[in-house]
Amino acid sequence: MPRLERADLRANRIGDGGIKALSVALATDGTAPRLETLNLSSNMAPAPSLGEASHALAVVEPLTRIFLPR
Repeated sequence: MPRLERADLRANRIGDGGIKALSVALATDGTAPRLETLNLSSNMAPAPSLGEASHALAVVEPLTRIFLPR
Protein backbone atom coordinates (compact mmCIF):
# COMPACT_ATOMS: atom_id res chain seq x y z
CA MET A 1 0.00 0.00 0.00
CA PRO A 2 2.74 2.46 -0.86
CA ARG A 3 0.34 5.24 -1.90
CA LEU A 4 -2.13 4.97 0.99
CA GLU A 5 -2.34 8.30 2.84
CA ARG A 6 -5.69 7.95 4.64
CA ALA A 7 -7.43 4.84 5.92
CA ASP A 8 -11.01 5.31 7.10
CA LEU A 9 -12.00 2.06 8.80
CA ARG A 10 -14.60 3.49 11.16
CA ALA A 11 -17.70 1.50 12.04
CA ASN A 12 -16.45 -1.80 10.62
CA ARG A 13 -16.97 -3.85 13.79
CA ILE A 14 -13.22 -4.43 14.07
CA GLY A 15 -12.52 -6.22 17.33
CA ASP A 16 -9.49 -6.94 19.49
CA GLY A 17 -7.74 -9.34 17.11
CA GLY A 18 -8.37 -7.19 14.06
CA ILE A 19 -7.00 -4.03 15.66
CA LYS A 20 -3.87 -5.89 16.80
CA ALA A 21 -3.30 -7.51 13.39
CA LEU A 22 -3.82 -4.21 11.56
CA SER A 23 -1.42 -2.40 13.88
CA VAL A 24 1.31 -4.99 13.43
CA ALA A 25 0.85 -4.96 9.66
CA LEU A 26 0.97 -1.17 9.40
CA ALA A 27 3.99 -0.94 11.70
CA THR A 28 5.98 -3.23 9.39
CA ASP A 29 8.58 -1.26 7.42
CA GLY A 30 7.34 -0.21 4.01
CA THR A 31 3.73 -1.38 4.41
CA ALA A 32 2.17 2.09 4.31
CA PRO A 33 5.01 4.61 4.10
CA ARG A 34 2.72 7.57 3.37
CA LEU A 35 -0.08 6.85 5.85
CA GLU A 36 -0.97 10.10 7.62
CA THR A 37 -4.46 9.44 8.99
CA LEU A 38 -5.98 6.26 10.41
CA ASN A 39 -9.61 6.31 11.55
CA LEU A 40 -10.63 3.34 13.70
CA SER A 41 -13.48 5.09 15.54
CA SER A 42 -16.80 3.32 16.17
CA ASN A 43 -15.24 -0.14 16.23
CA MET A 44 -15.44 -2.81 18.92
CA ALA A 45 -11.88 -3.12 20.24
CA PRO A 46 -11.36 -2.99 24.02
CA ALA A 47 -9.13 -0.37 25.63
CA PRO A 48 -6.07 -2.64 26.20
CA SER A 49 -5.76 -3.50 22.50
CA LEU A 50 -6.12 0.18 21.59
CA GLY A 51 -3.19 0.99 23.86
CA GLU A 52 -1.12 -1.71 22.21
CA ALA A 53 -2.14 -0.41 18.80
CA SER A 54 -1.09 3.14 19.59
CA HIS A 55 2.35 1.92 20.72
CA ALA A 56 2.78 -0.24 17.61
CA LEU A 57 1.70 2.58 15.31
CA ALA A 58 4.07 5.09 16.92
CA VAL A 59 6.79 3.88 14.55
CA VAL A 60 4.81 4.88 11.44
CA GLU A 61 6.54 8.21 10.89
CA PRO A 62 4.10 10.13 8.67
CA LEU A 63 1.11 9.02 10.80
CA THR A 64 -0.05 12.19 12.52
CA ARG A 65 -3.73 11.46 13.24
CA ILE A 66 -5.27 8.35 14.77
CA PHE A 67 -8.95 8.24 15.63
CA LEU A 68 -9.76 5.47 18.12
CA PRO A 69 -13.05 4.17 19.57
CA ARG A 70 -14.22 5.90 22.74
